Amino acid sequence: MCCGAALAEWQIPDNLEEAASALTSEQLAFLESGEVLMFLTERQLALELSTREPAAFGALIDDLMSIAAEMRYDPARDMGAVPLNLKSKTFNALQTTPAPLREMKREPGPFSVHRYLSPMPGVPTFGGAPVAIWPEDLVAGNVDVAIVGVPSNASSGRRDSARGPEEMRALNTIAAPDGKALIKPLDVLSVVDYGDFQRNWMSTEMTVGHVAGLVAETSS
Repeated sequence: MCCGAALAEWQIPDNLEEAASALTSEQLAFLESGEVLMFLTERQLALELSTREPAAFGALIDDLMSIAAEMRYDPARDMGAVPLNLKSKTFNALQTTPAPLREMKREPGPFSVHRYLSPMPGVPTFGGAPVAIWPEDLVAGNVDVAIVGVPSNASSGRRDSARGPEEMRALNTIAAPDGKALIKPLDVLSVVDYGDFQRNWMSTEMTVGHVAGLVAETSS
């Protein structure tokens, strides 16, 4: 079953049992399993059952059963996992820095990406901190803290964790003075937004290795 196990079973309303009496046992099982709710809401399903002729409603259920069968995982037809060609020249191509970006010349050191004294109207950065891109920026700026995002979304079910870093950058109170020490962190520490580290969409293992390597590079 595609997702029926995760759905509540659907009970045919008492006033519609007579209308459903012409359905086959397979059609009834499909309805009552709740899998049909992947395609129709309960309200729409009851409306279709009450307004369609029995033959027309049966044809509708047959169509939905065919779609559900195509959506189900079939080990004889569907791959259990996506094969990765690690030898392909294009595999994981975005994980390394494109050469043209590295060839851009500028003086090393953190730099601002804001237009105004208030960082909010400019490009969002963590706590309004300046930006650093390369290790030499960290050295030249004598940076104490480099904030890094890893927008990973490699999980199942409902998720949007990849937006975590940008949401953190949007918080306008994250660099406010500490309530007890009355110290503003960005005033006593050299803090930069070091951007996001690229993740591999197809391999968490390769993402961990890449991120660990860049963290080691950053901290050194």
